[in-house]
Order: sequence, then structure tokens, then C-alpha cells
Amino acid sequence: MRTMTKKERIDAALKGEPVDLVPISFWRHFYPQERDPSLLADALLAFQREFQWDFVKVNPRASYHTEPWGNQYHYSDDPHTPPTRTAHAVHTRADWARIRPLDIWASEPLKQQLVLLELVKEGLQEENVYFLHTVFSPLAIAYRLAGHSRERLIQAMEEEQEELRAALEAITQTFVAFARACIDLGASGIFFATTRLASADMMTEEQYRAFGTPYDQRVLEAVKDRPGFNLLHLCGDNVFFDALMGYPVDALSWDATLPGNPSLREGRARSGKMVVGGVSHTATLESGTEEDVAREVALGIEETGGRGYVIAPGCTFPTTTRRSLLEAALEARARYGAG
Repeated sequence: MRTMTKKERIDAALKGEPVDLVPISFWRHFYPQERDPSLLADALLAFQREFQWDFVKVNPRASYHTEPWGNQYHYSDDPHTPPTRTAHAVHTRADWARIRPLDIWASEPLKQQLVLLELVKEGLQEENVYFLHTVFSPLAIAYRLAGHSRERLIQAMEEEQEELRAALEAITQTFVAFARACIDLGASGIFFATTRLASADMMTEEQYRAFGTPYDQRVLEAVKDRPGFNLLHLCGDNVFFDALMGYPVDALSWDATLPGNPSLREGRARSGKMVVGGVSHTATLESGTEEDVAREVALGIEETGGRGYVIAPGCTFPTTTRRSLLEAALEARARYGAG
């Protein structure tokens, strides 16, 4: 088979067709650079040029989606320390009413992410590669505005439904506009992350259907006409895999190594979509060996037959991951994933 471009490889995988090499993409944070769009763009582009991933996940500032409504964070200069939340927006029932729709170009945190996207697009002009910007689900944003408190969010679902829905509406309106702007600025699609919310560890499936799905769907519907593909990311254990299969996306990402989650084979069969993952971002990429990485890459290719599959971590991999583990993934792809 002739050598494919990165876009051709992804296009074939989206259709479940043969590829010359099984696509691969890994992503991480660059915490010290995240406060400056120019520095973060440089870090993301350097990472892509070094490893030549088959699609680029634009990993944004870890807190950009909650800062506009009042969450505050302290950043360390340590490259391995994520930002620490120092204040959050929602404490009482009345605080939900302060969550209003935003002008995405007047909100500095959101504007910075759009500037980042423009810089990444410019830097990738020489490469034939899709790039996706990361957008978080409205319910995940509400959860973080409530101090990452599951108990506080469940209380709002049960006792403050009107106020919570009004806040979710404001968040949704804001991120519909933001997601559309990402596509208008040249992104190939969005990486839509539910974080850990779409999971039985956080709430019931009925609760997610009531307070998550309607708002998720609106963001995704707003960008379904995109030049590349949209990817749904389900984070954590015991994800609501089947409940979210109706979402208008082209690909699915989850950690197939965690309890309660389908294997890659099961997920591919149940969804009929391109599946992304297979390498544990915690056990393997945090403390595993090169042999562990190669084993998981080989298993993913075996389970999917190398079709409709992108080798990837189950989620953002640790900043402390050794370079040799990433190289091991690329070497295993070349060994087991050639067409």
C-alpha cells in the first residue's frame, strides 16, 4: 500500500477502511506555557513536529472554560504541577443566577483560546493534519464552577433545578458560539470532553440524560458541519457509553482499560464509529514500561483489526511520562500496525 498522508489515514479510519499504518495521536498539558497563547502554541507545535501524530488535539489551558464565570487559579512554575483552584463561582443557590451568557471575544480566557487556535493553524500550514480544539460539556463546566463537588451538583439537580438549568443554558449558549468560532477559525472539529461527569461513579444515567445530554447535543449540533471530524471523549470508569451513542460525532475516545468500560472491540462494534484509545494514561504511561506500551498497542490493533482505530492514551497523559514510552508506542505501531 502507498504511503498515506495523515489526513488520508484518519479519513480511511473514519470509514473503517484499510490504512498503510494505524493512526496514532497522543496529547498532554504544558502547564507553564498555558497562560500565554503564543507560548502554548509553540509548545504544542514543537510536540507535533517531534512525534508527527496523525491528528492534533489542541490541549488548552486547563481552566479556560471556568475562569470567565469567576473561578480563579494559581499557576506554579513547576512543569509537572497543574493549576490549583483558589476560588470557585457557585456556593449557594443564588450563585447560579450569576452564570450568564458571554461574548466570547470580550471574555479574555475564551479569546485567548481562539488566538491559540489561530496560531496553531498557522503553525500547521506545512502539515497535512487535522487539528481539534478541546471543548468541555456544559454540565462538566457547571460541576467545576461548583468547586468540583459532586455533592453540590447533585443537590442542585434535586433542589435547584430551575437555577441549574438557567446556568446550563447560559453555558451552552456561550460554548455553542465558541465551538462555531473554532470551526470558523480553521479547526478540523472539536474534541468534546464530558470529563468524569458521564459516569455511574458521578450520577445516574437518568440524571445525565436530564442535565447533560440536551446541552451536549446543542453544542455538537452547532458544529456537525465541519471539515474534519468531531470526537466525543468519555472520561473515567463506568462511563455511560451506550447512552451517548446518539451524539452527532464521528469518533469516540475513552479509557478501555478501566473498570466498567467496554473494550475497544466492544466499543467499535456497539458504536460503528472510529475508536480512539487503548493505552492506559495512568498505569502504563505513568509507571509502566516500554514493553507494557507495546503490549497495549498490539492489543488495540488486534481487537480492531487495525480498522476504524486510532492508537491513543485513554486521556491526557502525565507530564512526567518518559519520552521512551511515546517512542515505544510509535515503534509498536510500525511493527504491528502496518497495512
